[in-house]
Amino acid sequence: MAKENSKPQPDPLVILAATDSSAFILLYDIYYEKIYRYCAGRLRSKQVIEDLTSMIFIRAARNISRFTGTTRTEFFDWLYAIATEEINRCLKKEEFAKLAIKTEQEPIETPDASHKEKLRAKIFSVFNIGRTEISRLILYSIVAAAVFVIAAFLFFQSAPANRPALPKKITRPNETNLPQKVKPITLIPAPSKEANTSRPAAPASEETNEPLTIKIGGIVKNQQSEPIKAAAVRVLVKFSDNEDKQNISLLGTFKTDANGIWRCDNFPLNATGVSIMATHPDYLPAENYQMASIEQLEDFSSVTVLEKGITVTGRVIDSQQRPLRATITKGSLPSDSNTIVTCDANGWFHFDNVPQGVEVFIARYGGGAPQMQPVEIKPDMPTVIFTLELPNVIRGKVADVSGDPVKDASVAVSSWQGTNSLSFETKTDADGFFQWTNAPADEVSFDIQKNDYMSIRNYAMKSGSDYVITLRPAFKFHGIVTSSDPNIKVDTFKIFIGYYYPNSNISWQKTGTSFSNGKYEMMITEPLDFQLRVQADALESVDSPVFNPSQNAAEYNFILVPTKTTP
Repeated sequence: MAKENSKPQPDPLVILAATDSSAFILLYDIYYEKIYRYCAGRLRSKQVIEDLTSMIFIRAARNISRFTGTTRTEFFDWLYAIATEEINRCLKKEEFAKLAIKTEQEPIETPDASHKEKLRAKIFSVFNIGRTEISRLILYSIVAAAVFVIAAFLFFQSAPANRPALPKKITRPNETNLPQKVKPITLIPAPSKEANTSRPAAPASEETNEPLTIKIGGIVKNQQSEPIKAAAVRVLVKFSDNEDKQNISLLGTFKTDANGIWRCDNFPLNATGVSIMATHPDYLPAENYQMASIEQLEDFSSVTVLEKGITVTGRVIDSQQRPLRATITKGSLPSDSNTIVTCDANGWFHFDNVPQGVEVFIARYGGGAPQMQPVEIKPDMPTVIFTLELPNVIRGKVADVSGDPVKDASVAVSSWQGTNSLSFETKTDADGFFQWTNAPADEVSFDIQKNDYMSIRNYAMKSGSDYVITLRPAFKFHGIVTSSDPNIKVDTFKIFIGYYYPNSNISWQKTGTSFSNGKYEMMITEPLDFQLRVQADALESVDSPVFNPSQNAAEYNFILVPTKTTP
């Protein structure tokens, strides 16, 4: 165990953040919500809070090279100072201050996931902008020189004025099978948006009425120019220069043979573009489709190179140097065998095909505190060592508004240090108590839920305190559903709930709840603005106004009108 007065050790993630955009983005993910909530504590307009949060992190990205700290505490203090300065500067402007103190009805303390994603993209674009501009200037110089050389070459090649021009011959792999007399081909444009087809049709031959297609293909190799067998090649075909998705379709997925060659026998001649993506489980996954040359695909000269990732090897031990059969997760959203592994009896683990950059690993073991470690992935990297310390305890009690204990309430981890890779869930006992005996030392966010009660989301807790968490009753909603036509009786109907989550305007349930006899009663358990939608046979669906679950009970009646029929 580290001594209380020992000097904080430099954090490799903070050190890498000065030069590595991936490392800076990981710090951004960790501290985004804290900076957002700090702004929300001083301002009352969600728009202003988001704008200031963006200004703070963009300013930090532009000036990270000037930051001299080496620990996360120093980094957060630096962000906090930037945030305080930006808030104070903006509040000095009269027109800005009026907007900043505007009271909004939506819960401004809850960050918007879409804003976080958009801001992440902006940070990537401004990170180390000085070095980017220099690289761009060098690139422009190289391109200009290349253009000059090509122009000079073409000029001297065209010097003989009397040289007769030779006709250009287009060859294809199946040219010998073509008829001697070739009829003109009329290309059919891509179908309109109204066309109900999975893929636009290729033009048809006048004699056989069969689509005019050609054979295409290519080869998939590794970085040592060795062919890769059983690689999957997905082919996307574009039928118009318009970027409308209806003009793009998946032609198919084709496997490579022992020589790394893949073939497609039905490539349509009226295609205007093609993109391919090659994947193999032993190689790094492709991030995007790559544009390909139709001419190269026709003569099978298109080459796709798959790269091997780096093997990360590590070991987990306790403070007594004893090996632990710990569980290791990779990334912020682990989901499968490629992102979750278990150490062997000697505490060793490894991950294959990890791309270069900075990746986050978490070690967990029953009887030890979980540990997160950012790791720089590079060739010949050292072994990753986790030394798990003694666990911590997070405890508390869940009660209702009267102070009575709530039994069997669910208490589950929602996030930790900006990731969702730490899993823990428990139930409260008969006295409403819960505890987690293998918790980390720092703050963890939890979701607390129980039937007939309003849920609590992202409730922050840490060891050293005894928490009392109060659950409010669920928002009870009831009413009647009738028809505007007295001749139509509403026997059965369905009600759908639509919640206004922070990252979307509204999200409707896929399946509704059925009711009969023209009455309904239901409970709302999410602390979000919501709407109800009623659907019944032979009647138009109706949406309710937007409600906020701040009361204990409410009534709303629906009147449905008959469905309009076309004469």
